Amino acid sequence: MKLRAAAISLACVFAVSPASADELREVLAHAYSSNPSILAARANLRIVNENYAQARSNKMPQVSASASYGYRKTNESGSIFASDDELEPTVAQLNFGQPLYTGGRAPASMRQAKASIQSARYSLYAETQDVIFNGVRAYTTVMTSAEVVEIRRESVRALAAQVDDTEARFDVGEVTRTDVAQARSRYSIARANLSSAQADFQAARASYENVFGFPPMSLEPLPELPPMPESEDQAQQTAIAWNPELVSIRYVEEASVHGVDVARSDIKPRITLNGTLSRRENLNFAGDEEEAASLTARLEIPIFSGGFERSQIRAAKYQVNRDRLRVKRGERIILEEVTSAWSQWRAARDIVVTSEDATAAAEEALEGIQEEVDYGLRSTFEVLDTELQLRNAQIRLAQARQQQYVAAHRLLSAMGLLTADYLELPIAEFDPDADFNDTKRRLVSTSIEP
Repeated sequence: MKLRAAAISLACVFAVSPASADELREVLAHAYSSNPSILAARANLRIVNENYAQARSNKMPQVSASASYGYRKTNESGSIFASDDELEPTVAQLNFGQPLYTGGRAPASMRQAKASIQSARYSLYAETQDVIFNGVRAYTTVMTSAEVVEIRRESVRALAAQVDDTEARFDVGEVTRTDVAQARSRYSIARANLSSAQADFQAARASYENVFGFPPMSLEPLPELPPMPESEDQAQQTAIAWNPELVSIRYVEEASVHGVDVARSDIKPRITLNGTLSRRENLNFAGDEEEAASLTARLEIPIFSGGFERSQIRAAKYQVNRDRLRVKRGERIILEEVTSAWSQWRAARDIVVTSEDATAAAEEALEGIQEEVDYGLRSTFEVLDTELQLRNAQIRLAQARQQQYVAAHRLLSAMGLLTADYLELPIAEFDPDADFNDTKRRLVSTSIEP
């Protein structure tokens, strides 16, 4: 009764209306637009976008205004010039500064910012790939876990019937007490396996909800795989060109190269144009007014400051060397990942074929042995053993199919192709250019997008 109640409870989890069904592409699209990890990576990109606006400020005019107001009372006595004066001196001033030459800092900083932005974009793409891959794995794990639960439950049902049949045959003297004990033992093991499978299923549901933000409903069959590479060499070439983690560190190296130019600007001359407009009233006597305007060009030539700037230049060069080595290391890691993913995918395909053959053979063997038992040609133990082989073959087949599907997406991820566009997800891809252009237009606004 307990097993029957558990079976009914689990069946209710999946017995939902078609309108509540989850389709892989649709739930991946939902994760693409709402997963916190992806949204955090997009927020980080917006932060890095501001580096460009900050770098651009090095060549923009600087304008400031100041004003002052005072009160002064003078009382002079004891002379023929005795006086009693009250003044309210007022000063207003507008200052203007325009960098004419910054030693190359402004353009170098802007190039460095653009490279950093590109690096952040590909870090976002890498995070998106991770979420999509985790989504595929979570979706298929729920499907496989549910299938394993059903297989284990069917095994419990079959073994329960086998126990009843063996006990009935024992009562009429057709089998021994050992046969009954073997049947009961297999039945107990099957119940334990069912409990373990149900626990795995609940864990899979939790992983699914972690990725997608809601529990799994009725899962639709998996869509066909997108186009896969024809050879390992093709997969490696694609990965070297498009793997987002690798492209990201390449842009980090590019930013470091521009960082050398930024550091060098500190030892180069700088030219600034400064202007001032001022108005003064009542400074010396009542009615005193003065207006002034000035425009000056300032040339500043660094000569020596203790070697600080030269040290910064050397450090920037070392950083370039470090980042170049990181690119080389990244290429090796990606090639290893592609080779591993390719091998796993090819092996998984072969395992699916052999598992299908093994399952078909186990089904045929069980049918034959069950017929032979009726004629006394086979023992109860042989039936139980064949039953176990069939259930194990069915489970291996279900797991092999999942492994093949997941391995294919792992390979696509290593190649940099696990994108919304390549998977044909029903959602518009995030446009990083729109955010960047919006940042460039904001010169005075401090508002942000949610």
